[in-house]
Amino acid sequence: MAFKDVYQLKDDGIYVFKGKFRDGEWWDHFFSSTPDMTKIVYDLMETVYNRGEHDGRKSIRNAVKEVLDIEF
Repeated sequence: MAFKDVYQLKDDGIYVFKGKFRDGEWWDHFFSSTPDMTKIVYDLMETVYNRGEHDGRKSIRNAVKEVLDIEF
């Protein structure tokens, strides 16, 4: 599954895909800050997600989650 299939950057924050419900997609808002900070976090998440998927670097993802105090 590609990063953009799981996470979306919108005007009011970052959303994570939770599944489908009654023929519609369910996206849950899980992070927001200033627009600049939200974009930085989104780019960081994408980098870590992609590297983690290809290199098996779970420790990178865990460190980022700990620093940002988020779950993804």
